[in-house]
Order: sequence, then C-alpha cells, then structure tokens
Amino acid sequence: MFHFYGIFFLILINMNLKHKIYFMNSFLFDIILLLKEVSNMLYFYISLFVMCSLITTYLATPAGKGKLGEFIVSRQIGKDKHGQSRKINNILFEGEKRSAQIDHVVVNKDGVFVIETKNYGGRIYGSENDYKWTQVLAYAKKKFSFYNPIKQNYTHVQQLLIKLGPEFQYVPIFSIIVFTGRSDISHVSTTGTIITTPGKVKKIIRKINSPVILSDVQIEDLASAVICIKKRKDVTLRQHVNNIQEMKKGIDNNICPRCGGKLVVRYSPYGDFLGCKNYPGCQFSKKI
Repeated sequence: MFHFYGIFFLILINMNLKHKIYFMNSFLFDIILLLKEVSNMLYFYISLFVMCSLITTYLATPAGKGKLGEFIVSRQIGKDKHGQSRKINNILFEGEKRSAQIDHVVVNKDGVFVIETKNYGGRIYGSENDYKWTQVLAYAKKKFSFYNPIKQNYTHVQQLLIKLGPEFQYVPIFSIIVFTGRSDISHVSTTGTIITTPGKVKKIIRKINSPVILSDVQIEDLASAVICIKKRKDVTLRQHVNNIQEMKKGIDNNICPRCGGKLVVRYSPYGDFLGCKNYPGCQFSKKI
C-alpha cells in the first residue's frame, strides 16, 4: 500500500501544473463514480433486505399464510383451457344471509368445484359433524382449534347456488378442502366432502364421477356467471371480516349462521348437540 502511494506521489511531483490538474480531476472523477456505484449497491442490498423482511413477516401472519396456501393450490390446479376447464380465484360476494369468500371455483365438463384452502401444518383432527377441528403441533405440545372447513365450504356451496340462480340448479357442485403446509390429514374422517392435499387436487378434479357431462358452451356460460358474481363487488373485504365476527357472536348466542334460526338442544345416541330449529330445511349443528 505504501509502495503504491509512493509511486503515485512521485508521478505527481514530476508532472507540470496543467497535467497535475488534469490528472487530479480525472482521479477525483473516478473516485466519485466508484463511490456512487458502491452507494447504489448498498441501497439495492438494503432495499432487498427490507423487502425480504417485510415479505417474511407478512407470510408469518394468518392472512399471509392463507394467501400463500391459495397461491400454491391455484398453481396446482393449472391454467384455463377454453371450453374445457375454467378457474376463478378469490370470489367475494354478498350472499342471501351474509357475505361469503370462496378461494377457488373450477368449472369443467363434470360440474363446479368449490375449493377451500387451509394452509395449516401438523396433525389435523376432526370429522364432518364436529363444530371445530383441532391442529396439533410440536409433538402434541401445542393445540389450536378452527371452524370445521366442511361446514364452512358447505355454506359457500349453498350461497353460490343461490347466487347462480335457477338457471344453473341442474349443475352438480363438489366441495373440496385442500390442506397445505405439510399437514397430516389421516386423522380426519368424512364421507362426503373431499379432503386432500395440493398435489392431488388436479387429479381429483379430472377423475370425479359426475352424473352429467357439460358441453363447451355450458362450461363457458357457468364460468362467465361466476366471473360476473366476482366482478359485482357488492361487499368489501373489511365488511366480510366484520360479518364473520358477527356470525361468531351469533353462534355464541345460539343463532344459526346459515339461516338465522334459533339453535336448540337435540339428542342422539352419540351425544347431545345444538341443531337449527328449522331442520330439516337447515341442517346446521354444533356439539355442546
């Protein structure tokens, strides 16, 4: 280093004034350019670090996990094929009694598939009649409960049927629950609704046994109807979240979340439960 500076100053001393000024200006200009490049690089890496930190923080929130799960499932379903398969994501609309938000709707020759995504890890326990399911983490040291996704998606299906109107009542609608996040769903028992993982959802949609076969025109008409429902934007996300909170309060006060009827105690060989007073028109139930 000292040897370099010695040579630099020796060259500088032997130059005339004009060359010295030109040399120093050129040298300083190169230094300024170098500092500018270093500054730009530092700004880029700091910005990249901040952006990655914000994304990581968001993905750790429930909303972020949900969006990530929906993105994974959407990619697994695949792209649209005109007249064969249509996919509509994130349909938020005002239903008959309250708002509803459907993660994915797929329309193909076999009918309509209403898909609810759950980005949960760990072991999942529950059945179609339970009011809440359980997520078990950290070798059974942590347990969290969440609303039965079968009941949740059943409500989505019913709300969508009403919204589509009598014109499409002949179309079969299939309910699918997809668990992402390395979840173990082997402890879930169900007889009707399909419970699966992202890697299997596309195959299930393609190979479902349907009582009808829709034509290319019917597929496009159905998809257009769902897209119209989405585009209406008759409810905001904030209003939908508020509606969910009100629904939870109503259930705590024994009000049916589906039809608004009163929840009454009913008896069965498997134990007492709360059922809607409007049964069999409404089949909502909740364990006591």
